[in-house]
Amino acid sequence: MSKPRLTWQYAVDPRDDDITALRHELRGYNMAHRVAHDRETLAWFIHDAAGALVGGIVGERWGAVLEIDFLWLAEDLRGQGIGHELLTRMEQAGYAHGARLATLDSFSFQAPQFYRDHGYEPFGEIDGYPDGHRRLFFRKVLCGR
Repeated sequence: MSKPRLTWQYAVDPRDDDITALRHELRGYNMAHRVAHDRETLAWFIHDAAGALVGGIVGERWGAVLEIDFLWLAEDLRGQGIGHELLTRMEQAGYAHGARLATLDSFSFQAPQFYRDHGYEPFGEIDGYPDGHRRLFFRKVLCGR
């Protein structure tokens, strides 16, 4: 059997559509090879009076696990309980869709204490990121409150 002719392309800062295509193919493979075939993206978005995006949270529910991908809030809105409301709403939405466990990660310069304060327990970390930062992994059992 001969090797197929392939063209290899290295990219720094690759195009978004190439990354999207890879993600689509990987998700298709994953869906075909796992027991729980129910996966959905859940999100909450916050817009100001002018319609500009000022915050949001996005996660993937795979079976009984909600993987929170990211939470962002404009700096001038932080410290007012809005981040708490975003996280709480996402947890409630995940629970309503069948999730019983939430997972997420945060860099040490982001909001690890925020997640601890909301009942998330650390279960791992990776050292060695630039400027001495760490990546921390958290989980929380969801109870539907």
